[in-house]
Amino acid sequence: MLQLHCVMAKETTQYVNSLALLPGAQRLIAGYDDGTIEIWDTETGKQEQTSMKHKQGVIDLVVTRDGTKLVSTGNCDGGGEIKVWNVDSHTLLEKWTRPHTQVTVAISPDDRLIAIGDKRLILRHLDGGQEIKHPIKLKGKVYSMSFSPDGRKLACAISTDAVIRLNKALSRVRGRRTK
Repeated sequence: MLQLHCVMAKETTQYVNSLALLPGAQRLIAGYDDGTIEIWDTETGKQEQTSMKHKQGVIDLVVTRDGTKLVSTGNCDGGGEIKVWNVDSHTLLEKWTRPHTQVTVAISPDDRLIAIGDKRLILRHLDGGQEIKHPIKLKGKVYSMSFSPDGRKLACAISTDAVIRLNKALSRVRGRRTK
């Protein structure tokens, strides 16, 4: 049975820009317009003390399937930043910057790759952050992305209403061929 109830009772003037549920749905991560990232217990409504923050507003949040890592994006100094956090210790593991604001991200189902989209689409290895050498320049801005359940395709909502399939780029990364 689906249960709906409000777990965040924080009084704030900041907007919640993005949400992510951790596996098991007992913890909820919220990213705010002021750059703050908070973790909430969905049963008790209590907030964990975190030091996770961006310089400016949080744009996107995604969590690995095992719930150990959080990838967040935010605006900073006229560009965008991507941060990879350890969820339990709240420590920063990786940080990258992009020249454009409003960066969006997606994590592959096997938790090995991160897709980063703004006006280009970039793939990186989640562990270590090594960029894969085939960025794709786009005619519009990426607003949302989603990997297919098998991780072989990536759908992107782009301001020009296009959808991209990255079969060849992903097959080179994983060492397998696709049709």
